[in-house]
Amino acid sequence: MSNELIFCAQIVTVCSLTIVALRLGSVALSAFVGLLWVLANLFVTKQISLFGLGASPSDALGVGAVFGINLLQEYFGRDQARKTVYASCFVCASFALLAIFQLLYAPFTVGATSQAFTTILITSPRIILASLFTFFVVQNIEYRFYGILKNRFKGRAFILRNYISMSSTQLLDTVMFAMLGLYGIVQNIWQLILFSYLVKLIVILLGAPLLQVARSFVTPQKN
Repeated sequence: MSNELIFCAQIVTVCSLTIVALRLGSVALSAFVGLLWVLANLFVTKQISLFGLGASPSDALGVGAVFGINLLQEYFGRDQARKTVYASCFVCASFALLAIFQLLYAPFTVGATSQAFTTILITSPRIILASLFTFFVVQNIEYRFYGILKNRFKGRAFILRNYISMSSTQLLDTVMFAMLGLYGIVQNIWQLILFSYLVKLIVILLGAPLLQVARSFVTPQKN
């Protein structure tokens, strides 16, 4: 199976699981957003080829988390969205701290498993610290900007509001995180920034209509 087909399947899966989490309620959706950010930080150093361009498969996870934040604000109010932003930062910071403990342990035997954990986790603290700072800055901008758009459009044009807010803030997110967390780790950092942002735009374009289906599952609460 090609990377392109796998990536499309990943987008559909992330969006579908986000809708399921929404159906389960605000707690489930908040927890799922936190999970997406941890996984996005864990897998971000893997570089793949998509349509002949260098990219990271974690882009779909990161954009899925942003969709989740927007859904929380749309259906459960701005306070719930803000709490989820802070809770997700805590979860990511906790993962970075616990990863350090795993690296400090001396293995009983030096084998492939121990070396694999070291390779995977060695860059996690830096990546997650960069992600925390970027996440905190961008998400606070995101949910405030999204709130402004929601008021401006009087609650209508859900998909258009997602396109505008996410395409704007994800550019800032891509540049900040790449420079703070990936510079010196991955090759062709500027190419990665450019292609990563293009991939995010594709994910946003394909994902928002699917999330519109969520309106048939949950009635927005009054803020």
